[in-house]
Amino acid sequence: MNYDHYSVANSIADSLDVEGHADWAMQLKNVIAEGATGTEILMGLRWHLRRLKDSGLAISPSVQIQVDELLAELNKALA
Repeated sequence: MNYDHYSVANSIADSLDVEGHADWAMQLKNVIAEGATGTEILMGLRWHLRRLKDSGLAISPSVQIQVDELLAELNKALA
């Protein structure tokens, strides 16, 4: 079964928006909307998610789990 990086990223973005982090949500959605190639989008998502983790932003544990899982899948896809 294929992993749907875009769907998971959109789900994370929606959750971030609900948690009051609209700026981070928009960054993820913009990467998907504005990327020219699949690889560019995946690399952009990985970059933004790494920045999110490094920011120390307080996010719910469920979103943190999604972020960690997506980062792992992005690393596999881009290896």
